[in-house]
Amino acid sequence: SALHYACSFGRTDIVALLLDSGAQIAKFTSDGETPLIRAVHGGEPKCIKLLLERKADTSLTATGGAWKEHSALDIARAKKFAEIATLLQSAAEASSAADKADSKTERLASTVSTAAQPVSNLSENVSRRGFCWRPGFRTLTTARNAT
Repeated sequence: SALHYACSFGRTDIVALLLDSGAQIAKFTSDGETPLIRAVHGGEPKCIKLLLERKADTSLTATGGAWKEHSALDIARAKKFAEIATLLQSAAEASSAADKADSKTERLASTVSTAAQPVSNLSENVSRRGFCWRPGFRTLTTARNAT
């Protein structure tokens, strides 16, 4: 695609324009490469910085070609592009930290939701079984005795 081609040659102006116009940052070419992988092949740190700012996924690996199953970071290391490898490593670590934080938040929300569920079910189950809760009392009473 035009985005992949622009990334290969480090054309950050065109890359920005294409992304602003809705180009898919995670789209694979027929060779199985993402725009980020193409930018790494081209040795273009400025383009890689732009893609990372736009949330390019550093965990995606090539799905075909000579670099099949290799990430952009793997390729940068293999080509000895130290600056690019450092950029990608930092982005991958930041993404991993954010994922862990999101996971903790989701677990907490799930725990709170699960903990609240029995309380709401309690009143339904209690009233369905002919019991009622009387304010000021510490026990459940039968509906007959509550009146």
